[in-house]
Amino acid sequence: MENKVGDSVPSQETIEATNDGFTKARQKLKPFLITLSVEERKRALKFRPGGDAIVALMAKLARKSGVSLPGVSIEGMEGDLALSNGLSSVEENAQAFLDAVSDTRLQALSEAWWAATALYTSLSRVADSDPELARALKPATEFFATGRRTPKTETPSVPTP
Repeated sequence: MENKVGDSVPSQETIEATNDGFTKARQKLKPFLITLSVEERKRALKFRPGGDAIVALMAKLARKSGVSLPGVSIEGMEGDLALSNGLSSVEENAQAFLDAVSDTRLQALSEAWWAATALYTSLSRVADSDPELARALKPATEFFATGRRTPKTETPSVPTP
C-alpha cells in the first residue's frame, strides 16, 4: 500500500489552534445560524436552481402592484436570499476543508489497518514457535477470530416463481 499520509503529523498545538479557529468562526456567525432537526430538513422547501431571479422578480412585481400577504415579507424574502448567498462561500470552503480532513482520516486509518494486519500476519507465524509472543498476541488473535462483521438483520431471500 502506498504511504500517502502519516509521515507528517500536525502538532497538538496546530490541532488546537485549528479547532480554536473553527470555534471563533462559529461564534462570529452564531447570530445568523440555526440547526434543523431531521424532520425539519425533510419538510423544507427545496430552492430550485435559478430561483434567485424568481425571488427578485416576485419582489419587484409585488412592490409595483402593491400586493402583500399576511406573514409574507418582501424584505424578509430578500434577506433570506442575501443570507444564503453570503453563507454560500463559507459553506463551500468549510465543505472543501471537511472533505480533505475526512479523506485524510480515511487514508490514515486505511494505512494503519493495512500495516497492523500485515504485522499481525507475520507475528502470528512467529508466535507458532514462541509461546510468550502467542500470549501477547492473544487480544489480537481473539479480535481477528471473530471475522467479518455481518449485519444484525438479514433480508430474507424471496423465491422466484
